[in-house]
Amino acid sequence: RPYQPALRLFCYGIIEPIMREGARYAVPANFLKKSQQDYKPDDPQIASNFECIADFLDQMLSNTIDPKEKALMSAARLVKEELLTFVKQQSEVQDTTGSDILAAVLNSHYSRAKSFVTMSQAQIMKLSNLLKEWSSKLRIKEFDPLGACVQSVPEWDKESIMISERYEVRLNFEIETRFLMTAEEILLCKQSMCPLPSWACSAQTSPNLVYIEEEAAGNDQGAFFESLFQRLAPLESKNFATLRIELQDRRSQLASAATEEGYLEMINDLDTACQLITEWMDVGAEPRQLLDLLTERVRGRQRQFRYLEVTERYLKSILEKQLEYKQDLKQHITELKDAVGFSLSMKLPQTLSKACNEVGVTPSFQIIQKKMEFVPTLMATKDMAKIGCSYIPMATYPVAKLKKMKVLVEVCPPHSAMQKMMEMTFKKLDAQAVEITVCIAQGGNKNVIKTMTLDHAKLNQLRAAQSDEIAEFGQPGEPPFMTCNASNFVSLLTKIEKGKA
Repeated sequence: RPYQPALRLFCYGIIEPIMREGARYAVPANFLKKSQQDYKPDDPQIASNFECIADFLDQMLSNTIDPKEKALMSAARLVKEELLTFVKQQSEVQDTTGSDILAAVLNSHYSRAKSFVTMSQAQIMKLSNLLKEWSSKLRIKEFDPLGACVQSVPEWDKESIMISERYEVRLNFEIETRFLMTAEEILLCKQSMCPLPSWACSAQTSPNLVYIEEEAAGNDQGAFFESLFQRLAPLESKNFATLRIELQDRRSQLASAATEEGYLEMINDLDTACQLITEWMDVGAEPRQLLDLLTERVRGRQRQFRYLEVTERYLKSILEKQLEYKQDLKQHITELKDAVGFSLSMKLPQTLSKACNEVGVTPSFQIIQKKMEFVPTLMATKDMAKIGCSYIPMATYPVAKLKKMKVLVEVCPPHSAMQKMMEMTFKKLDAQAVEITVCIAQGGNKNVIKTMTLDHAKLNQLRAAQSDEIAEFGQPGEPPFMTCNASNFVSLLTKIEKGKA
């Protein structure tokens, strides 16, 4: 019975159209290349047979076969049984979407390779329009950041899209696949079954990255009867009336029997069961409704078992990838240390030096090494590396210079009175933060008057700003200290990071 709708869909949506319009559907595009070779649309016998099969399926599903046609009725029963068996087998494909997503997210964190998506400008515009059209379906909670982002994007007209298609422009997007390392809080979104930052999740979340199907509440009728039937001997009733009588008999037997541990709780449960059955009988409920409740609970546990089973298989492969990643990382660390050591000494291995001497070539590294010998240093660069010193991108600018570069718009009062003597030092703390130190320079002295830290969220906000957008800078909870051109400020940080400032 549960597969009857699927059978109708299979026959009316796939089999019948192919039977009635074979020439249209028997093509390679529909994965019927061999059928196209064998099918002869000009043969009237084949066309007639196909039409008869389609009529037979239609009558079989609508139960309009003449009862007098005994052979046809018998054939319909056999064919329907075979088709139902086939549809049932196709429907039993296990849904592993949740496990697949979890494994993909975890696996992506054990690879240092960058992930890119390449799309044409026209594809992006079409996707933007599509998301905007279905934004109501896209939102998974009331205040959805993704929904708000889609709404802020303009709707592209057909003419603009046609122009973009004419001048093919392809854009590369670098995807941050290792977001578990940077997000403040990761939760399992129960709607998408994907581990996500808390701001991107739906209203229903779980702190466990592995999905655990919630058990029904203790007063759930299905849970109650399941627990009761597990403690009772097998029942023989086929309807509510006989079930109530059978439960009453079991209660009488328990009440008259010798005292047993837990017998009082069982008697109370049997009384409750009889009362519930009476209520169901009063409203005309059928036994099938109780069986559906019990079946759904069993199916829920079956789904959870299959999900955990597939997840366990994935976790084994993830642990193997984690081990490979650690070994690969160890090798890269060794190579990086060797590269840093070489960059400080500039001494080529003997094999390469000997080969260069044999062909009369002076390596560039050797020339740089000789020049470095004449550069005075407070401490040898190799010794600096040994004590843990490392390069930190940093640059200092006078306020006047920053205004000339159109990075700084203004210094807010009351500090604006000192801006002629003011210098700002920009220091990249790590990939997620920038520190700005403001000093007053008088003669050979410098006094720090302000220190501001731009966190990851602020930097992302600046990167997403429009080209002429003005951003305020200051400590949280205080009036702004200065305003800057957002895009020019980001460009300056990029130069500092690359050592071109």
